[in-house]
Amino acid sequence: MYSLDINFLNDRPDYKPPPPPERDRTSQGPVFLMAGAAVGVAIPALVAGMWFVINAENQKLTTEKTELDSRKGALDAQVKKVDQLNAQTKQYETQSQFFASIFDTSVKPLSALMEELGSRLPAGVQITVINHTLEQAKPEELQPDSPWSAVKQKMEIEGVARSFDEVNQFVLTLKKSPFLKAEETELVSATLVANPIKIEPLEDQKVPDNLELPKVVQYKINTIASNVRGSEILKDLERAGDLGVVSRIKILQQQGVIKQ
Repeated sequence: MYSLDINFLNDRPDYKPPPPPERDRTSQGPVFLMAGAAVGVAIPALVAGMWFVINAENQKLTTEKTELDSRKGALDAQVKKVDQLNAQTKQYETQSQFFASIFDTSVKPLSALMEELGSRLPAGVQITVINHTLEQAKPEELQPDSPWSAVKQKMEIEGVARSFDEVNQFVLTLKKSPFLKAEETELVSATLVANPIKIEPLEDQKVPDNLELPKVVQYKINTIASNVRGSEILKDLERAGDLGVVSRIKILQQQGVIKQ
C-alpha cells in the first residue's frame, strides 16, 4: 500500500555530507576591476573634453564680441560724423535763410516807393512832402525769419490837387498798389485853399493886380507798406527800377535759397 524511504545516514554522527562547491571568484575579479578603472578614466576624459569644447566656444564668442564691438565703434563714429554734418548743414541753411531774408524782405526800398507813387500820380495832383518812418510792427504783422521782422514802414503824403475828385482818384490808385496796404491807405484831410503858386513876372512885364489863380485842394494821405516779400513782386520792383534788389533775389532763387 504505502512505502517509506528513510535515509538514516544523515542521523549518524560519523557521517558528514560533502560541502557545496565554491564559486570561482578569480575569473570575475579582474573584470570588475577593469570596468571600474575604465569608468574612472572615462569620466575625467569626458569632463576634460567638455571643458575644451566649452572653452573653444567661449573663445569663439569672445572673438565675435570683440569684432562686433569694433564694428559698433566704427558705426558709432560714422553716426557721430553724420550728426555733425547734419548740424553743420542745418547751420548753413539757417545762415543762408537769414542772409536771403535781408534781400527778400517785406521792407520796400525807398527809391522803389518813390517811383511807385510817381507812377500812380494823376495828372492834376502834385506831391509836396513825403514823410517816411519806420515803426515797431504789431505782433500779427511780424515777418517770420527776417531781421526786418519788427519794422513797419509808414508814409505821410502831402500835396495839392486841382479838385477833390483827383485826390480821391489818387487814393484809390494807391490802394491798388502791391507796395502798399489797401486797408491802411486813407485820406486824412482835404481842404480847399488858395493857390500857393507865386507868379514871377519877366523884367519887361507886369502882373495884373486883379490876377487870381484858381484855388487848389490841399490833401494829406497816410499809408503803410505791405508785408509782401520782394520775391513775390519781382515784376513790380523791376518796373519801379529797383534792378539791384531784383538781380540779387533772382540769383538766390537760382541757387535754391529762395523758393520761386
